[in-house]
Amino acid sequence: MTFSEFMATLLKIRLILQDRILILIMPAMFWLDGLNTVYRQNKITERSTDSRTSLKK
Repeated sequence: MTFSEFMATLLKIRLILQDRILILIMPAMFWLDGLNTVYRQNKITERSTDSRTSLKK
């Protein structure tokens, strides 16, 4: 097996894996994005409650 043949097989394997990985990663990406949005909204609400309490003092 020559070096170029080896590289060609690696590329094929990578392309096959890439498709599989994308199928696996896409839902995880959406899930993480959802978590991130929820976290950000919580931070925003915390800040607004903090400002409200500081105004009362």
